[in-house]
Amino acid sequence: MAKKSKIARNEQRALVVDGRVEARPACTLSLTFDHRVLDGADAGRALTDLVALLEDPARLRALPR
Repeated sequence: MAKKSKIARNEQRALVVDGRVEARPACTLSLTFDHRVLDGADAGRALTDLVALLEDPARLRALPR
């Protein structure tokens, strides 16, 4: 197994936005991978890229289908 990711269900959570606490949709992302196959830094960058896409719906919609 080279890598596996999991996205928990989306739910409302209290998050700080511009100094105020607001209810916002949020989910937990986790990533497991085999260090013999994939370097941890590469896996971290891939997860960071995924988070950036999920936070920007316009970029997500622009991806090829």
